[in-house]
Amino acid sequence: MLIWQLACTIPADSAATRDWLTADELGASTEALTAIGPRMNGTPEEVEAGELVEAWFIDAGLTDARAEPFVWDCWQRGSASVSSSAGVGEALAWSPSPAGSVTGVLARVEGDVDGKLALSRSAQMNRARAFADALLGGAVGLVHVSEDVAEDGTDLIEVGHTLDGSSLPAAAVSGSVGNALTVGDEVTLTIDATVLEGHTSHNVVGRIPGTGAGRVYVVAHYDSWDPSESAFDNALGVAALRLLALQAMESEAPRREIVFLATSGEEQGLQGAQAFVEQHEDEVRASSFVMTLDVLWSGSGSFLVMADSDADRQLAMEAALAEGLEPVAAGAPSAGSDHLPFQARGLPAMWATRQPDPHYHTTHDTLEYLDMDQAAAALRSQWRVLVEVAEIPE
Repeated sequence: MLIWQLACTIPADSAATRDWLTADELGASTEALTAIGPRMNGTPEEVEAGELVEAWFIDAGLTDARAEPFVWDCWQRGSASVSSSAGVGEALAWSPSPAGSVTGVLARVEGDVDGKLALSRSAQMNRARAFADALLGGAVGLVHVSEDVAEDGTDLIEVGHTLDGSSLPAAAVSGSVGNALTVGDEVTLTIDATVLEGHTSHNVVGRIPGTGAGRVYVVAHYDSWDPSESAFDNALGVAALRLLALQAMESEAPRREIVFLATSGEEQGLQGAQAFVEQHEDEVRASSFVMTLDVLWSGSGSFLVMADSDADRQLAMEAALAEGLEPVAAGAPSAGSDHLPFQARGLPAMWATRQPDPHYHTTHDTLEYLDMDQAAAALRSQWRVLVEVAEIPE
């Protein structure tokens, strides 16, 4: 178990029951995590965040609340650059891109990129699609141009993460750097990343036993990409996880067991979620449902409701409407978060998230862009879903 070095920063309420799902509670819990700072894997801040979440789970009274270690090779960003006849420009590597240099003729990712360096632009293609097209097209690497600019004139360079074991070097550049690159020129992408071999991270887990069969997982990741405090990706989601656990603890026992899981390593390829399902393979395969709390709310975008079944998607849509939100049915959950390893074991998944937001995965992912009243409405919509899928008596 991780050493409890950090006292719980949210004061306990002496009342027997309490409605935890409020903007004040959500804001205080989110701020407790963002105050730690960037929580990139392999840093003291990752450890501190895990200890805080463990303290929250213990304080909530969850059964068997504990930190579970997993060992992996942890990537450290370092520096990156793109160079061409126009000069050298700064880049931010996507995690966990391999270190080294690749050189190729620059080609638009929408076309023939076999053996070439692929170029994509955020205004035309999201980063996940760009990476998939570059990888499947045989590119030697990917340069993704982030074209958004913050209100203060700062370039919003959106950093991505890869899900294929980091075989393809990829990096983001600002619009000004990207505009200096010319399709058809020879361009070199250089990434000076390092790896902490045998690094130990921790997932934090706590349970509410059920009165019958079945099990529901509620999952949020507490790690972040650097150098952002990552308010909506994903301090907010972990705060929501805590408050759902507190609310469930003050409700009647669910029929299905509820497992609250805070993972690490999500920003480097879902490492924590993958480790958890491998460590609990039989349990996971015998379970009923997984819901992800990742970018539950943000500064802008649409509230996208994704679920593997039409019935679950309709349930989540109705829950959002009941809280005054304007949800958009968006099909099955995309592959970009911690539900994916659970889906691979046969569990149906649900993910509600507000996207796109130009501040996502940039240094401007900060509390100032979050409307906590709206975020709390999104949180309450997730409670409505949890009540139904875990069969919590109302």
